[in-house]
Amino acid sequence: MPEEKMVRLTGEQLMNAYKNEQGKVDFLQRKQQSIQQILGEITAASESIKEITESAEDESMLVSLGAGIYAEAKLASKKSVKSSLAGSVLVNRSLKEAAEMLEGEKKKVEQELVRTTQEAQAAVQNMTNISAILDEAKRKAEEMKKGADPSKISSVS
Repeated sequence: MPEEKMVRLTGEQLMNAYKNEQGKVDFLQRKQQSIQQILGEITAASESIKEITESAEDESMLVSLGAGIYAEAKLASKKSVKSSLAGSVLVNRSLKEAAEMLEGEKKKVEQELVRTTQEAQAAVQNMTNISAILDEAKRKAEEMKKGADPSKISSVS
């Protein structure tokens, strides 16, 4: 079993640690929102591929241009879709390849969401622990002000 060591921190150091954890939680919450947005885009793309698969060629459909704007378009081919590699480079992919690619991306993004959520939970737990230590230290300081015998005040754990 590892040797236990006593570490003494000032109130200011504890407050800084609390603020650092709070900043980490804020960052991780923003990251979770971004990841959830990406998952939404992947789901929408997967559903669109499914719609294309079930549609007839030359069938009219609405195509999202973004920001709530749609264009009516006719499906020219059910054989492939365009997929971006980097920047404005596009490659043809079969509907099956595109669906499989999206499923793989979805799994990666979901794993990242789980990791991010776990990190956020750990940071919240750290904040809770630091808060408990600060509360206990405040209680002790108040007892000391009231003239309590310092040897009879239990230590902060």
